[in-house]
Amino acid sequence: MSIDNVDTDSPDSDKRLDEVLNQEDKSFGPNVDEPVENTRVVSPLTTLKSIVLSMDWEINDAILTEFVQELIRLKIVFKEDGIVVRCLQLLEAIGKYILQKKAETHPDSIRLLQFIYRDLEILLLSKGVSESARRSILADEIAQFKKLKEKLAEPPKPSSENYSRRDQKPYGFSSSATVDPVHANPMSEQETMPPHEAFLYAVEEMKKTIQAEFGAIRAELKLWRKGR
Repeated sequence: MSIDNVDTDSPDSDKRLDEVLNQEDKSFGPNVDEPVENTRVVSPLTTLKSIVLSMDWEINDAILTEFVQELIRLKIVFKEDGIVVRCLQLLEAIGKYILQKKAETHPDSIRLLQFIYRDLEILLLSKGVSESARRSILADEIAQFKKLKEKLAEPPKPSSENYSRRDQKPYGFSSSATVDPVHANPMSEQETMPPHEAFLYAVEEMKKTIQAEFGAIRAELKLWRKGR
């Protein structure tokens, strides 16, 4: 029944009007009794992205510790994806280096951290990336990592401006926010290494893993060729 057909002069007009309005109310909007499916997809990198973005404003011990802990968590989540794990290991090594050197951190380390994070987003969030493209991305990251390691091994060059890097705080690094030692996690052997040794250790571990993966791929190709 339409609301135009209700006789307002009739004694039963109020009752009929209520019936019409109730019918029309049901035709609008979802049924409140039916569950609404939540289609929102939460990115696995939401927390890590927030931390990386915060580094544009300030870098301190608390932020870096949270950064390393989130990387450790993600390594467990993506343990079946070797390329993603290697990418996370590179970020972890850089994060630990920055945590150790603080204001003396080489500025290229921050840039490399941001570069590798952008690649990580491509690896995890972009659809249709081939396996060969993913391996190429990782190889480029490792090459950039090695270049940074070589720069860190170079003796410091005298500056004509005669300033001390100790007095600078690159990228807003601040030591004002420190981690409560009572709640701090015990540091592993790699965390206690000098920065240069930590980089060497991380690179050697990644070399071993990548060589093992390539060996497995070659073995699979041989089996495939024999089966043809």
